[in-house]
Order: sequence, then structure tokens, then C-alpha cells
Amino acid sequence: MKNKRRKKILLVLVEGITDQASLELILTNLASNSHKLILQVTYGDVTSLYTSTPQNIRSKINELIKSDGKKHLPSDYQEIIHIIDLDGVYLSHDRIIEDLTLNSLEYHSNEIRAPDINDVIKRNERKKEIINKLITTKFIRRSIPYRLFYFSCNLEHVLHDVMFVEDKDKIKLANKFEDSYYDNLDKFLDFMCFSDFSSKQNYLESWDEIKLINAFIPRKTNLDVFLKDYFVE
Repeated sequence: MKNKRRKKILLVLVEGITDQASLELILTNLASNSHKLILQVTYGDVTSLYTSTPQNIRSKINELIKSDGKKHLPSDYQEIIHIIDLDGVYLSHDRIIEDLTLNSLEYHSNEIRAPDINDVIKRNERKKEIINKLITTKFIRRSIPYRLFYFSCNLEHVLHDVMFVEDKDKIKLANKFEDSYYDNLDKFLDFMCFSDFSSKQNYLESWDEIKLINAFIPRKTNLDVFLKDYFVE
């Protein structure tokens, strides 16, 4: 008997456990007939780290790629799908408002409120440079295809139309989302690919579009590009 052809790996990098709780089972179910999907939590946004630069970002992503206890060769991978939150990075500087009563950033539809404006501006400029580097990065580890995708402002903004959610409620929303779509994959694909927040463009066009929106923080994602490439006929 001939051995079955080994499925190639789709490695999906996400920032946190709410991304995992929302998407892992759904995406694994979608890919089950064609690929081995591995969703890996990076526990933070590597594009926002103070230690990340356009020069070292590819090395940092290389470090994030784990083998889940097995040794995978570059040829074992179909593609690396990296999903980040945009965090209002393209918002105009004049819409970043100082608020000394805050201890952390607060995102609104048309502004970011922060205790230190300059810190947010520096983060945004650095993150935009890193994003530009990754958009033009076609391969990681020399030969593994790589693409960067976004949620704007964040996961909850796109999936639930709310920018800010208390930590205690994030997992509840994530589990509710998973329960709604795990057994209805067509409904999930329709929601992600054909909603008002879906980019409905090709990969590079989806990035060009989001970069031009600087007067407000749009509810937007380009994850539909990935989903259509693999799971929509």
C-alpha cells in the first residue's frame, strides 16, 4: 500500500489566547482535508516590541516559529500566515490625545487617548516601518512562503464590533464566536470574506487601502485574502 501524501503545514501565528480560542478549531476544521494547520500563539505583537526593527524583524519571526515537538523542514510548510492587530497605527498624529488620567492606551473610532503622546507616535512610526518590511517579505527561513494579515483595530473590533473589551470578557466572546461557526464553516467564510469589514481586494491592495485611512480607525481585516486563497472556491 502506498503511503498517503503528507499534508503540508499551514502555520498561523496569532498574538494571544483569545485569537486562539476564536480561530484555532475553525481554521483547523477548514484545513483538515488539505493541510495540517498549526496555530501558534506568540504572546504579544512582535511588530510592536521596542526591540524590533525593520532590520531584525525577520530574525525575530524565525525565533517565534516552533516545531511543536517535531522537527519540521522548510519544505514541510505550505505557508506562514501571520496575523497582527493594527492598534490604530495609521491614525494621524493629531488624533492621538493626551490623557494623564490613563495608565494605558485607550482606542476610539477617531482617536487614541494616551498618557504619553510621543510614546504612541514613536511606536506607530516604528511599527509602520516594520509592517512595510514584512509586507514585502515573501519568504521566512529562506524558502517558507510568508504573508502578513491584520485586524483593525484588533480582533474584537473585527469579530464583535467593539474596540475595548475587559480581559475577563475576551475569552467569553472568543468561545461564543467559536461556538457560532465551528460547525458552520460556510457561514464563517461568508462572515469573514463578504462582510463590510472584509477587504475584498488582493494582498497588496488590501495593505495599500488601510494605509490611506488616517482620520479614523476602520473596522477592517484582510484575512479574507488568505481564506479565499485556500478555502473559497
